[in-house]
Amino acid sequence: MAMHATAGVFINDSEDGLLHDYDVWLEKYTPHVRGRKLLRA
Repeated sequence: MAMHATAGVFINDSEDGLLHDYDVWLEKYTPHVRGRKLLRA
């Protein structure tokens, strides 16, 4: 049984304000962490 999820976001707009808002929102809920180690069973 898989213990992970994968999601993607596609924004078909080039408006700087909108892209910034999505960037802030995504970072809040799914922070980017360099070197994060994956948990393996």
